[in-house]
Amino acid sequence: MSSQLRTWLATLAAMSFLALLIGCPMDDDDDTVEPVVEVSGDHGVEVDATIELSATTVDGTDAGYTWSSANENVASVDADGVVTGVGGGETTITATGDDTGAEGEYAVVVIEVTSGDAVVVVTGDFVVMVGETTALAAETVNGEDTSYTWTSGDEAIATVDTDGVVTGVTAG
Repeated sequence: MSSQLRTWLATLAAMSFLALLIGCPMDDDDDTVEPVVEVSGDHGVEVDATIELSATTVDGTDAGYTWSSANENVASVDADGVVTGVGGGETTITATGDDTGAEGEYAVVVIEVTSGDAVVVVTGDFVVMVGETTALAAETVNGEDTSYTWTSGDEAIATVDTDGVVTGVTAG
């Protein structure tokens, strides 16, 4: 093969390679923001009682949401986001945007109160962002308490003061 033919083939191969690179989009520069569904409402409900959750889509638009429960034996949820406590335990309620398909998950605790048993029910937002605060409240059902002692299970993640105000320290 002549040196002129080799040069021409090498140039053709290099140009083909460059054309391939130019024609391919670079994924590293993709600034597309995916929509996210945020769910809000109370986290706790008693058996046979209801709470209402709401959903909002961030970075997108949804005309409505489809609601589901990860465990229907703990809590059910209707088409409007109304959660009914079925049996004691924890479950995840999911709201899926009808238009975006984005999902938001929300933890719900169902409290099974036996007649006469005193139970402390904690309400408030169970999620707090790092550097932010949220206030919890406590109420005794079937009994009376004059005060409550608040503690954090892991102060490296979140702290709580004597009034039930939680501060997010780090993700966890």
